[in-house]
Amino acid sequence: MKSLSNSSSLSKPSALRNKFWHAELNPRSGGLMRIAHPDDEHAMNWVCEQGEIPAFPEGNGWGLGFLVLPGRLGPQRWQVPLDMVVNADSVCSEYQVGGVMVSVTRRLVGAGLEESFVFRNSTSVEQSIWGGGLFTPLNDNYPDAQTCLTKRCNAHVWCGGHVAHVCGFRMGGSAPHLGLVLQRGEISGYSIFDRGMTLGSSNLRGSIALNLPSFTLGPGASHEVAWRLFWHTGEADFYRQA
Repeated sequence: MKSLSNSSSLSKPSALRNKFWHAELNPRSGGLMRIAHPDDEHAMNWVCEQGEIPAFPEGNGWGLGFLVLPGRLGPQRWQVPLDMVVNADSVCSEYQVGGVMVSVTRRLVGAGLEESFVFRNSTSVEQSIWGGGLFTPLNDNYPDAQTCLTKRCNAHVWCGGHVAHVCGFRMGGSAPHLGLVLQRGEISGYSIFDRGMTLGSSNLRGSIALNLPSFTLGPGASHEVAWRLFWHTGEADFYRQA
């Protein structure tokens, strides 16, 4: 196990890899910058890539997010980890947002990739969270036709509180496709950030953020949101697994 006290000192990203997953971490933010299946003939990255998409900033990376806190102007984001602990099949990154410690853990479990977000009150007084968001920027945008067919997806989002999922389909229809199903916590809706309409084109679909409802944390208390990512072959297989 290796502890990284300052992610900006990393010379290259860490990655979680097995026969099902290639999940690459951004060395500065700790967010996922690549989610791919090792056997995908098209080598598609299911995460929007910074630089390739002008409307997609690094701060919207997969698994980064924000909290809405009383007395603070605008959403308070976590973007630079205080610490990262890397194992062969897991990685944990810790962030501080006001009086809340955010621990993001990713694990390879069987054929799935599980992500957990734990929000812990690190103060001696009650903390009110008025909402928040977790970025899941699926690669849903429209460059040229050939790229769309092999390296882009359509994202279908269902946010029903304790029952929530995201179904990604590659635009060309060839598997593997990417699914996400909530395991713990609640997702109350979703938001779209940095959509390309500001650049004069709806082909840039923006970054999806899954919204968190409000919650309150007593001193030392914690709240968890967790989901599982999995590969599927189509709609019937997605719902069977979900």
